[in-house]
Amino acid sequence: MGQILHGSAKTTHATGAAIQRSQASVKELSERYDLNPKTVMKWKEREKEAQAAQQPATPETPAATPVPAPAGLEIPQATPPRQ
Repeated sequence: MGQILHGSAKTTHATGAAIQRSQASVKELSERYDLNPKTVMKWKEREKEAQAAQQPATPETPAATPVPAPAGLEIPQATPPRQ
């Protein structure tokens, strides 16, 4: 399955992964892949972000649980149309 890149794109996911795995300097990687050093630095930062937790430490809202209706109380599902 290929990637769809815009006309000016030089990096693919494979290139980014290679940059992230590499221990070479930013200058060496930018020359090797013909990229701006800022682009290489951004790919290196993405590695650090990927290692961080992907979810917040505490959930923002608790999970919604349905509340059962009291016994003997019927709740209509839809209002019948008026005549």
